[in-house]
Amino acid sequence: MIYEKEFCGLTLRRWLKILVKLTITIIIGVFTIIISIHQQNVNQSIYNKHTAQVAQLYENNREQIRRRRQEDIETVRLQREEDKNFSCLQREEDQKIFNRQREEDRQDACVQRLEDKESAGIQREIDLKLATDKRLQEYKLAEIQRSLYQNKRSNLLEIDQENYLSERIVKKNRKSDDILMNYQRELSGLLSNLQTKLDELDPTFLLVLQMQTKTTLQLLDATRRTILVKNLIQANILRDKWNGKMSILYGANVSGVQFDQLFNHRTISFPDIEHADVRYASFRSVFVRGSSSFAYSDFDYTDWSFAELINFDFDRKMTMNNAIFRNSQMIDVAFHDVLMNQVSFQYNKNCSNCIFVDASLVAARFDHSIFPKATFGLTTVADGNMSSGTFVESDFERVILDRVDLNGADCRRCTFLNVSMVNCSMYDIKLEGANFSHVNLTGCIGLKIEQIYSLLKINDVILPNGTIISF
Repeated sequence: MIYEKEFCGLTLRRWLKILVKLTITIIIGVFTIIISIHQQNVNQSIYNKHTAQVAQLYENNREQIRRRRQEDIETVRLQREEDKNFSCLQREEDQKIFNRQREEDRQDACVQRLEDKESAGIQREIDLKLATDKRLQEYKLAEIQRSLYQNKRSNLLEIDQENYLSERIVKKNRKSDDILMNYQRELSGLLSNLQTKLDELDPTFLLVLQMQTKTTLQLLDATRRTILVKNLIQANILRDKWNGKMSILYGANVSGVQFDQLFNHRTISFPDIEHADVRYASFRSVFVRGSSSFAYSDFDYTDWSFAELINFDFDRKMTMNNAIFRNSQMIDVAFHDVLMNQVSFQYNKNCSNCIFVDASLVAARFDHSIFPKATFGLTTVADGNMSSGTFVESDFERVILDRVDLNGADCRRCTFLNVSMVNCSMYDIKLEGANFSHVNLTGCIGLKIEQIYSLLKINDVILPNGTIISF
């Protein structure tokens, strides 16, 4: 067959197949090229169109960008302006906050400074107190050590002093005993050698004995003075005949002598003791009738408790300050020109017809005492105590009773003439039948109108309120 013929070693069929394949391939290639060209043209058209669109879009975008930029610029400007304003406000606010914070910081700093200063002061005080306490403790320890040393030294000195005083007292007692024994020996010798009776002694002998007695009494203590005076009494030398300057005890120091141990409790008379020191002497329970002379003697702090004095005179410038007459009994006893400040007549048994003339009785104690029909003249009893005392029918003339406690006193039928009773206390005082003439009661308390009207007579009396009455 034709198709089986060979051309150039290939059959026609084979060549047809090859040709068909080539033709198909060429056709495909041509179509491919055409399609490619067409596609390229389409793509170019699309590209151009797209490019134009892109350009248009770009322009639009540029316009939008420009507008947006302008808007952004305006926005930025406005925002900047707002930011600027806000920044100013913020800065002002920050400034205010800063100023406030600064002020608060300053205040806090001041407070902190004050607190620090106070803390420093407190700490300084604490340190100072600690230092002071430490110093005081050191001083105290030093003082304790010093005190211990001084106590030890004082104890040693006291022991030495006591030993010295004991030795001195022993020596003094021995000396006093020797002095007393010598005096007793000499007195015994003098009396044994007398050729006359005691009543006929020579005044010169009495003067020598008086001087020797005075010298010896000055050198002795109270106990040995008592013994010496007892020896004189036993020797019958202290007798009434030798009175005044002739008295053995004239100008002598008999202070502290226990006269109550020397005389019989029923003694009728007492020796003269003029110009003498009789302080702190005891006359307790003595019984004396009649007068002895104590002129110009110092009887301060003497004790007359339980004594019984009858018709006795204390006079002529003698002193009896702080003397005690407690539970004593006195009849017709007179105190003339005697200093008796702070004397005590408390709770005496009786003192009838006693006389106080020109005496000083400042702050005297008459409370709970009994002084019926007593006489007080030219006497000062200022600041005294006469409370609950009995002064019935007593006379007070030219007497100062200023600031005296008269509470509960019994002054019935008394006479008060030219008496100053300023600022007295007169609660429950009894004045029935009393006579008041020229009496100053200014400032008195406790005086009632009934008591005034109970008076028998009132003449020129100044009442506590200053009113002057008479009736």
